[in-house]
Parts: sequence; structure tokens; C-alpha cells
Amino acid sequence: MISATVILVLMIVALFIMMMGIVFAFTSIILNYTGRSKSYDRAAIKMSKANDPKPAKSKKSKEQA
Repeated sequence: MISATVILVLMIVALFIMMMGIVFAFTSIILNYTGRSKSYDRAAIKMSKANDPKPAKSKKSKEQA
């Protein structure tokens, strides 16, 4: 009887942990796609900076000066 109770408690704990994992995964997906995630915003900003090339500076040689 005691072993059955222990197994039942362990199964309930495992089920709870799995449910919490599903909830965290679902909320992280929702936050990513709605734009409320800080790491997602940082990645988007880095990508936009990488795609916008800066204008090339004109190099002046010592002979022209």
C-alpha cells in the first residue's frame, strides 16, 4: 500500500512538471511572436543593424592634403 502511494505521488509530481514545461514553452512562443520578448527584440535589432550598411568614408591620402 505504501509503495503504491509513493508511485502515485511520483506520477503526480512528474505530471505537474510536464504541465509546467508545456506552459513555459507555450508562453515563450506567444511572447516571441507578439514581440514582447527582450531577447527576441535584441536579435531583431542586431539583424536590422547588420542589414543597413554604413556609408563609406572617403579616405584622403597625405598627397591630397
